[in-house]
Amino acid sequence: MLLPPPLLLSLFVLSAHAQLRLPLKLNDIITSALSNSFTIPTQDQGELTISIALCSPSSPQFFIINNTELTDLHEIIFQDGLGIWKGLFPAGGVLVVENLPPGASFEVGVSTSGLYLLS
Repeated sequence: MLLPPPLLLSLFVLSAHAQLRLPLKLNDIITSALSNSFTIPTQDQGELTISIALCSPSSPQFFIINNTELTDLHEIIFQDGLGIWKGLFPAGGVLVVENLPPGASFEVGVSTSGLYLLS
């Protein structure tokens, strides 16, 4: 059952504010099982591509907010363990992971030039 968007957004914002956010860097990849809240850097020219690879069998949910009003919520959809989302980040953004089981891990890549190859 999916939650209504306003309730989901509220949960997302509360979750994101309740945790320390790990900063993501442009054109870099991080492996993380320790954090579930990240800041996406500002990109004032063109889109950023956020690539996520699940490194263990699990089905967490990944959400992005890419505006300063916290109203533009997007869920990253996965196919075969890989999720990709492209968009504008003129004021940066936030990536939050929900329902990540203990011990599960993932990689996140942020690219200015399209899909980042993840292992």
